[in-house]
Amino acid sequence: MLLAFVFAFIFACFLEGYTTKLAIMLGSRKLASFFIVTLLSILVVIILSLALPLLYHQLILFLSGAPQLLASINKHLQTVAPNLYNFLETQGIASVLDYTLALLPQLSSQITQHLWDSTLAVANGIILVIFTPLITFYLLDDWPVIVSSVREMVPLRYRKAFKIDAQLISASISGYLSGQAKISLILAILYTVLLFFAGLPYYFLIGVSTGILTIIPYLGNITGLVIAHLVAFSNASNVLDVLPITLIFIACGITESMILSPKLLSKSVNLHPLWIIFAITIGGILFGFTGILLAVPFASIAAGFVRLGVAYYKESSYYIDETVDTH
Repeated sequence: MLLAFVFAFIFACFLEGYTTKLAIMLGSRKLASFFIVTLLSILVVIILSLALPLLYHQLILFLSGAPQLLASINKHLQTVAPNLYNFLETQGIASVLDYTLALLPQLSSQITQHLWDSTLAVANGIILVIFTPLITFYLLDDWPVIVSSVREMVPLRYRKAFKIDAQLISASISGYLSGQAKISLILAILYTVLLFFAGLPYYFLIGVSTGILTIIPYLGNITGLVIAHLVAFSNASNVLDVLPITLIFIACGITESMILSPKLLSKSVNLHPLWIIFAITIGGILFGFTGILLAVPFASIAAGFVRLGVAYYKESSYYIDETVDTH
């Protein structure tokens, strides 16, 4: 249930600007909120109905073929890179690989069973599907009231500054979510198409998963890179056969960093990469996957308040007097 509120808040931040513009055109915010949530729900249903069957099919194939995949990698390492295999064997990594190989049939069946047959998972999925659009609608409809209520709690002397800063933070969050969603969609399509033409098995599963996981900085690219190379290496006759996969991930990484992020994200998130990594780490430790997902937006909010605090401090009499005394 909590996840429904999380997703609803993300959608509301993403759609608030569009709702406000449409409300001006229609003359009713409630009607605009209903129209946007309905349109979004229809789009999500269409996309999921087209993508889920193929994703499910490739996921089952991937899980059932995982033992053969690792066995093939093990064999290729002994043939193509014996020195590397000997090193791994010396470090005990090869034995871990063999142990994992023995457990995979049982593990894959357990994952499949819990993923698709768990009553709790089905119930949570139904709750998520029903309540997320409903909560999103109420958040969009009452957004001005929510913002106004929060602003009423701010002392009068800070209210004007708070309104400006709240607008900047809201624009930063919505800009980040909107830009990141577009980047993830473009990368999912790009990875899927290129991996398909490269002849990689499970191209749709790997491409879509990599694109979606790029919502979490660094995680998507690294995860997709590792899995795609393992799959490619298990089917390669020599090391050079993996080169197209490497080039695809390099090209997509350059496209994301040099073209997509500057144009779609712009300066909506003014954070140093080290702070992004730190925020993701802390979010994951404290709140798990939800914390990782929301780490960057909340870090952006925190950074906004820190910059606001620094600005107030530099305008305070304490800072100004101290500056005068030093001269």
